[in-house]
Amino acid sequence: SAPTTVAPATTVAPATTIAPAAAILNVAADFDGTKVVLTGATATEAQRKAIVDAAKATFGEANVVDQMTVNGTGESAELDAAVTTFTATFAPMKANLTTGKATLDGTVLTVGGSAPSDAAKAAVDTAVAGGSGTSTVTADAPVTGAALEADLNKLNSLKGINFETGSDVITDASKATLDEAAATIVEFFATSSVEKIEIGGHTDNVGSDATNLALSQRRADAVLAYLKGKGVDTARVTAVGNGETKPKEDNATAAGRAANRRIEFTVSGS
Repeated sequence: SAPTTVAPATTVAPATTIAPAAAILNVAADFDGTKVVLTGATATEAQRKAIVDAAKATFGEANVVDQMTVNGTGESAELDAAVTTFTATFAPMKANLTTGKATLDGTVLTVGGSAPSDAAKAAVDTAVAGGSGTSTVTADAPVTGAALEADLNKLNSLKGINFETGSDVITDASKATLDEAAATIVEFFATSSVEKIEIGGHTDNVGSDATNLALSQRRADAVLAYLKGKGVDTARVTAVGNGETKPKEDNATAAGRAANRRIEFTVSGS
């Protein structure tokens, strides 16, 4: 009989092992001084929620824009810890930066932005270093007294500080101007301990000298009181009525008289 042929055994290739994808985390928090925009992708929904919740708690719910996505690449205790470090930068950013951006690439934390003073920059630097991150925050050049004076009077000339006719009652429209002035002064006083501000009241030449002097003083006092109500340290601010003694324009014309009825700010060192 014919010999039996035995087929060789089939060789089975070993199964290929596919390594799971690494968890991916790359997010940013961009702060404009009021609002914060969250962008990038987290590895888990829990990470995204932790970032959003922390941002809302720090900046206020209305000031948080969440544009993050979740890539679902898997849980990682190391990245969860990095998220905690990332969100810990939110409070020092809000307290010390005029604008700023925190980024987290994996576990690498970086914070940049602009601080109004060296002290504010140092506060953020310290917080970021505590999270083993890198800070590229820069401190703004300090505002000088001359620049503050120019800014206040420019604001005044553009928007005006006006009163009801013949009185020291500030118009409603002018209160918005003074709100801006107060915010500028408060910020300046926070970084400067030298300069003082004089609020000068001025009138046209209609009426008696004595009446105009008294009116200009009351108007300057009204501005001082308003600024105090907005948080300005008025121990460093004085109000002086000048009456009609320092005209800017010719009182012979209606336009000139209108220009002479004014409030002026003078900033000086002491």
